[in-house]
Amino acid sequence: MPLASKRLPPPMREGDRLNSSEFLQRWEAMPSLKHAELIGGVVFMPSPVSLPHSDAHSEILPWLGLYKDSTPVCHRGIDCTWIMGADDVPQPDIFLRVLPEFGGQS
Repeated sequence: MPLASKRLPPPMREGDRLNSSEFLQRWEAMPSLKHAELIGGVVFMPSPVSLPHSDAHSEILPWLGLYKDSTPVCHRGIDCTWIMGADDVPQPDIFLRVLPEFGGQS
């Protein structure tokens, strides 16, 4: 008896309307896709990063590091997937947040 093959979800496209569960399932089925976000239930696939975008990162990241070092209740990060609810899975370029144990909400 042959093994059943795993059925992949349809590919994700810009403008698709999904919930966070469907979004993550489709994204995981597309390993070559590096940047995508679900905002208000709508899929956004940003354009490739540009030099001005990279310049902004190089200015902002050290500043956030200094702030974090002097404010230990904070956490900073870059390029992560952030599951915020049923219709929102952003992928912020850079973020700074107050940790939940210190009253922050994410």
